[in-house]
Amino acid sequence: MIIALPVFGGQNFYGNIEYGYAEDQFSSDSDYDSTRSSFTQNYMLGFRDYIYSPKLLKYDLQYGIAMNDLKTDNGDYTTSANSKNSTYRTDLSFLNSSDYPFTLSAEKTSSPYSSSDSIATLTTNQTSERYGINGSLRTRSFDLSYALDTSTMDRTDPYSVEVRDNQNFRLNISKQDPTSGFRVSLSEFNRNYIRDDKYSAIRDDWSDRGEEIRADYTWHPNKEWNIGTNGSYYTSSYSDLSTVSAGGNVQWRPNDKFIASGLLFGSKMSAAGNDYTNFNAAFNSMYMITPELSTNQSVSYFQSNSDNYVSKLTMVSAGGTHTKQFENNLIVSTSASLVARMQQLTNELNSTANSDLTSYGTTIGTNVSKQFGSSNTRVFAAANYYVLSGADDTVRFSGNMGISDNYGKFGYSVSGFYTREETTINLPDTEETQVLEMESVGMDSSVRYNSSIGFQGQFSSNAGVTYSRNRYTDLVTTRLYPHADISFNYQLMDSLMWTSGANVSRDMSYDLTNYGIFLGINYQLRSVTIVTGAKMSVSSGADIPEMINKNLFIRASRPF
Repeated sequence: MIIALPVFGGQNFYGNIEYGYAEDQFSSDSDYDSTRSSFTQNYMLGFRDYIYSPKLLKYDLQYGIAMNDLKTDNGDYTTSANSKNSTYRTDLSFLNSSDYPFTLSAEKTSSPYSSSDSIATLTTNQTSERYGINGSLRTRSFDLSYALDTSTMDRTDPYSVEVRDNQNFRLNISKQDPTSGFRVSLSEFNRNYIRDDKYSAIRDDWSDRGEEIRADYTWHPNKEWNIGTNGSYYTSSYSDLSTVSAGGNVQWRPNDKFIASGLLFGSKMSAAGNDYTNFNAAFNSMYMITPELSTNQSVSYFQSNSDNYVSKLTMVSAGGTHTKQFENNLIVSTSASLVARMQQLTNELNSTANSDLTSYGTTIGTNVSKQFGSSNTRVFAAANYYVLSGADDTVRFSGNMGISDNYGKFGYSVSGFYTREETTINLPDTEETQVLEMESVGMDSSVRYNSSIGFQGQFSSNAGVTYSRNRYTDLVTTRLYPHADISFNYQLMDSLMWTSGANVSRDMSYDLTNYGIFLGINYQLRSVTIVTGAKMSVSSGADIPEMINKNLFIRASRPF
């Protein structure tokens, strides 16, 4: 007789201890003062090991406690709240080096919470549990993965009782080789929810069951062709919803000059007794005549149907782009395109909404950029002109330009834009028209400075102004926004780092000024990490009281 005892090896305790304290003070010149402080404690202890061999069974046991004490003092009254979350977790991993590994997991959490003020104390108790299994199977023909988990949650507070119960199952089968691949996935869910109100005797009780199936297939017979298909099905009993969709795409690239692609997609959705269908087809191609000149073409069709309406949209477009790079780092790009748009709408419930519109559009644009020699100075400019003619007419011009440079420690950028659009609308059932105008102009500028201080210090700063003016018919808004910020970080020693920063901004449109400052220290004492800092922000101006927010925090943690 042979007696075999289980062999344990690789014992490894691990964990983490963390303490934190934070305090926020809010005040204003309207005699409003509030102080909020919190003290947090986090403890976690785990143990990893294996039985006989890591290839047979590896396990991970974990226990953690997270506590938080919160206090708020608004002068006239004080409130306090505290919570304590306890979590147990177990993971058992079997046959990790085999073709069929799997893992069993379990987790239980208890989360009592209480809050009190001068009138009453309210207590909430919440517990949750989760159990699951997940794994995979690898064969020469396919790969399979699966997961099954169930979870429950019970929550009781002074006003209600709430219960949740969920089950989820997922299964994936896939295969991939150099020329093709497929993937099929299945997921099923079952959700139950009950909530009883203690005072109104109202019960919210519902269940939701459903599934989703997805399938994808790709085929690459050679370097010229890429073909893909996909389909999906989804259903939900709670929403009374079911959808089914299918599609395919193909790409053909016979050489380096020509590429074409096509798309077909259709879907049907049933929801609350109503049916909706969609169909979409598209074709795109691009031909490079020379390295500098290329053309593009596209055709698309979209149709949407429901029980009461049919909507159709057809678009045809063609265009070209010419890009020329000169020897002096000057790049000029010009593009032009034409588009035809045909839209039909049939509404059985409201015949006045029916429409049959045809429109044509033209876009012409140019882009110029230049890099000056070996420096980092770059100048750019662009302009676009767009015209749409049809039931409604639209004319739009837009342009932008700018310059940027980075020279050593210094850098700057200045840019501006302008857009003007005019749309003429034919009013229904009349011969009158309405003209809508939109105009936008703006500028953004900034100056940057970065420098190393000493051996391990870094200083950076940025200041700028943003300006914008927008006009929509007779409504005009203007905004001027100067802003600046700086930061200074210094590594005093290997275990000690100083961080600091400040910012200021002013919104001239609202006469509102904001500024803030931050100071912080990061300290590493062997395995203990200490992070502490202070922040202050002030908002003033306009017709609001001055608001001051001060924040202090310190956090210490040690892993093991």
